[in-house]
Amino acid sequence: HHAFIAGNLKHSVDVATVSKLLAEFYNANKDLCIVGGLLQDFGKLWSYSIDGAIIDVSEEGQLFEHIVIGIAKLETYRTPENSKVLDLIQHIIASHHGKLEYGSPMTPKFLEAWIVCSADGLDAKAQILRELNQKLQSTDKFTAKEWALDNRQMFSQQYISEIMGRN
Repeated sequence: HHAFIAGNLKHSVDVATVSKLLAEFYNANKDLCIVGGLLQDFGKLWSYSIDGAIIDVSEEGQLFEHIVIGIAKLETYRTPENSKVLDLIQHIIASHHGKLEYGSPMTPKFLEAWIVCSADGLDAKAQILRELNQKLQSTDKFTAKEWALDNRQMFSQQYISEIMGRN
């Protein structure tokens, strides 16, 4: 998802924005949700290399993946004063995929971690749906099947708009 120039930046800002809204709704710590949303894919800055128009997985990305890299890079900012807060941010990074089978070494252990995890998943799926809908003809009722959406076809947004316009 978000596989385009500045896609990681857009995704991170969107996750932080949605996380902030959810934090307000669920009375969670907004600052932690915003920072967690901005930094959940921080490690991708080192996980990929760019050579002109070619984006590839870097050697560091092959060895450690973006979650581990993000946690390690943040560790350099640890001080006695911020140690506990840094632990929380690193946990959000570690758990933002939600499940071990999705690549997270941890599952979320507090509300703000669940919020960022949820916002990340929602933003990724919404982007995939936007891309699927861009490939459709105006008369198409369904998208193509998509692995990230459980290999299912989805109703097109055009079809949803037609139904909603009828009411």
